[in-house]
Amino acid sequence: MLLYSFKRVLRGWRLFLALTLGMLIASTFFTGINVGADTVARQSLEQTLQQQPVDAVVSTRNTKITAQNATDIRDLTFTVVDVTGAELISRTSGGVVLSGDNTTTTFTLVAIPETSLVRNGMERQWGPGTLGANETFVDLSSKDALRLRSGEVFTYNITISSSPKRVVSLNLTVTGFVTLTDEAFYVSIGRYMPSRAVIFGGGAPQRRPQQNLLVTSWETLAGVMDLSYNQSAPTSPITTDVLIKLNRAGLVDPWDVSGSIDQLQTVTSQISNKVAPYGLSANNYLVSVLNQYQIKSITMRTSFVVMALPVFFMAWYLGTTVAGVSFNLRRREIGLLLTKGLSRRQLLIMFLGEAIFIGVFSGFVGVALGVALDPLLTGRWTSLLSTPPAVNLETMGLAVVFTVAMALLSVFRPALKASNLSAVDALREYAYPEEPRSHRRLWTWLALALGAYKVLILLLGLDLQSMVPTGPSRNLFVFILLRIGIFLDGVLSYIGPILFFWGFTRIFVQGSLRFNEGLAKIGGALFGDLVGLAVKNIRRNVSRVVPVAFLAALIMGYGVSVVGDIASQQDLARRTIYSTVGADLSISLFSPVNASSVLIDIRNMSGIESATIEYSFSGQTSLGSVSLRAVNASEWLTTAYYEGEWFAGSGVDSAFEPFGTDNKTVILDRQIARNLNLGIGDHVTLSFGGKPSSLRITGLFGAETPSQTSMPGVTEVMRLSPRYWSYIPVSLYSQVNSTVSASTRILVKLTPGADGEAMASDIQDLRPEIQSVDSVAEQMRLREQNVILTGPVNVQKQGVVFAGLAASIGIILVTYVTLQERRREMSLMRVRGLSFGQMTLTLLSESSGIIGFSIALGALVGYITTRGNAASYNISALLVLRRVVFPLDSLYIVTGVCLLLIGSMVLPVILASLRSMSKPQLRG
Repeated sequence: MLLYSFKRVLRGWRLFLALTLGMLIASTFFTGINVGADTVARQSLEQTLQQQPVDAVVSTRNTKITAQNATDIRDLTFTVVDVTGAELISRTSGGVVLSGDNTTTTFTLVAIPETSLVRNGMERQWGPGTLGANETFVDLSSKDALRLRSGEVFTYNITISSSPKRVVSLNLTVTGFVTLTDEAFYVSIGRYMPSRAVIFGGGAPQRRPQQNLLVTSWETLAGVMDLSYNQSAPTSPITTDVLIKLNRAGLVDPWDVSGSIDQLQTVTSQISNKVAPYGLSANNYLVSVLNQYQIKSITMRTSFVVMALPVFFMAWYLGTTVAGVSFNLRRREIGLLLTKGLSRRQLLIMFLGEAIFIGVFSGFVGVALGVALDPLLTGRWTSLLSTPPAVNLETMGLAVVFTVAMALLSVFRPALKASNLSAVDALREYAYPEEPRSHRRLWTWLALALGAYKVLILLLGLDLQSMVPTGPSRNLFVFILLRIGIFLDGVLSYIGPILFFWGFTRIFVQGSLRFNEGLAKIGGALFGDLVGLAVKNIRRNVSRVVPVAFLAALIMGYGVSVVGDIASQQDLARRTIYSTVGADLSISLFSPVNASSVLIDIRNMSGIESATIEYSFSGQTSLGSVSLRAVNASEWLTTAYYEGEWFAGSGVDSAFEPFGTDNKTVILDRQIARNLNLGIGDHVTLSFGGKPSSLRITGLFGAETPSQTSMPGVTEVMRLSPRYWSYIPVSLYSQVNSTVSASTRILVKLTPGADGEAMASDIQDLRPEIQSVDSVAEQMRLREQNVILTGPVNVQKQGVVFAGLAASIGIILVTYVTLQERRREMSLMRVRGLSFGQMTLTLLSESSGIIGFSIALGALVGYITTRGNAASYNISALLVLRRVVFPLDSLYIVTGVCLLLIGSMVLPVILASLRSMSKPQLRG
């Protein structure tokens, strides 16, 4: 039986090829996205491991040890086989008496060996570069860094015992000023897995916490460590850590994460055993990284598969359609087999055997194609040589099993129908397919209803989750129904458009002859007398037009929604970075004292279009504290980044205009205004240092999002707590600056074409008063280099193109096998005198209206989906809202998909017409 199936498959090679191509689409894409997920996850793991400076740490926190103990502990770690490096770092907190005003401030003193992670992470120095005993470097990011001078000797006081109180004083010499890299800074303060380096974290690096930091030699604190050890206090003010590097190449295997975690934990236990006599243990940070990697890898693969659901559904639908046509063309063969004594069960097994053969063949070929096309699918074709695809046997085997299952699902229903034919009906050789009237089927209407519900929800921009009360319901039954509804709504977010297209095409395209005839007339309006013939053909062949219409609508909707979502997300990311930085560049100063002179120096640099100072501090209202920003209105409006939607009133300019003449004005936080029931023109009382001032409201600031309305279920804290900040004139700040503590930054707008990163570096070196410089260009670059962000986006972009190509192949195959059914009909048209052009136009007029309508419907639903996703995001957004945008590159992709769909409809018609003209077939 299986041998006969194999021979039959080879004999009907055209239909075999058609079905195989459908399965190849699914297999190739399934393999590609799984390999892509593995590759992106592995790249992100490698990227994170590069950012992770320390593999394991033995910390003496809450434990007293001597300097010799610390050295012995470090040496003990080297006795563990997989330890490749270890170094000591000590830190303490103490008071520094500043000579300028005799005030005492707190500094963290970090003691390091000559060669260390911190030492290697020191950039730019003012003063000598050496570091000896009782000498120190001052970290320039420290808020009080400029209160110390190069060469100055100051006293550093460390309390080593509180009862009785004993203080050790160190006379430290300022040897130089340094800037630490982020890695060196976080290691210095004991954060060995900083939030910016946590695996799969998105966006730009977070601003590191501001604190006073001094760096000295490890020997400087060694003596204090011994003194503290001899005190009665149970703990020491000095924490010493042993930073350990492990053999990552031998311990970490991306393909065996669980085994890698076990090996790392074994090594950690061995280290802990070595240092246990001192009451210490080791903490392994690589285990945390791998745990997150494991979770994210599974999540990413799942999201990729969900993203590809329309393509898989298309492949199944294509396979079912082609299988149905194939069995319809094999009616006489089926009848002969039945008359020869084959049972219906044997026929079904034979057909399923063909499907298994096609599935296995397509699976292996699809695996090879998926691996080969992975760089294209993931957007890594430019780095193919440096980053080969991540392939393992599990993925390959899963792809083959998936393809076989897809082939069986595609063939089973048509095969069951064919095997149940009576011998008499089967010997009729061919019959036009008479599909049941879909518009009378309950499940078809249910699919349309569910799909239409989700499309309507997306069109209205509603989010069921946010509309449901967050607290427990008094009625348990209602609560359960709401939870079920939320779950179903979440499922429909993925399959809703598919159900809508399925139900619509089945009910209207297949079930309504008038609808079809109307579309055929529209499509054939340019073809004159051929319209009548096209309309008659539509009545006979409507069941074969439905798959093409469905595929066209599905892929067009999928393409528009995915491309629109990607463009909207990228636009949101860019605008979020701009709003965070505040302008092209944002320069943070240590203090506002010399801000004006720094501003002048910056304005004198080339590449600067405008610059302005912004002071940030707090005031008090009857609701509590409010964040304030003092600005020069005319300068700020031409320099800062803002969006008009953030300001309520008659416009941004009108809100800031009174700032130039009236310093008793304010643009108030929208939340505060709402909670105090205030509007534009009203007065609000703000207190600065205990002195109240009545300010006139000239505008409101903050995005008006749906979550700020009286929607049921919104948390009270969200509605009442301030979310934004308020603006006041800089002249008002000048009057109250002695009573408030303000942070200062200078916003800079660059000239077109200026290099933002280079300008940021130049400004950083300009003055010692400059603490840090944030650049939009740098943060955008860092975001683009974040594999976990760019990887899925590239998969989605290339997936749309692949889906368009796959849909085109599918439409070509469906149209081809449909025209195979109509070979004698086309030959009769030829005999009756139709020319090649007339026959081609007749065939095109039958489907052009339906396909054009389907493409338009798909584009509309795709756009509605993009709008709905944006509206759903904006419900919980703060300031920067997501908007729907379609830049040129997105429009190119959408247009390309549309042209592919149209071309796939025209090509098989032309080929079939040519074949009919050259080889007419009037006999079976």
